[in-house]
Amino acid sequence: MSYTTNYTMEDYDYVMNLRKSGLGVQRIVQELHKIGKRVNSSTVGRWIYKNGKIFQETIISPLKEDSQILSEEKAYILGAL
Repeated sequence: MSYTTNYTMEDYDYVMNLRKSGLGVQRIVQELHKIGKRVNSSTVGRWIYKNGKIFQETIISPLKEDSQILSEEKAYILGAL
């Protein structure tokens, strides 16, 4: 399974630089639109206020049942967290 977004780290860095210059979410979205980038205000808000990062293409591979990486005890602790 893989997740991809249309956003790049350059987009994220650009947003963070605009934020450092004192712009708010709506003004940042307007600036992005001026350069042809379509980023939702909720995405910009998450990047700024919740310190969220973008997903680069991430591959999530399941563990095999016979894998020795996760013992029954470790799985219990991980599930409890």
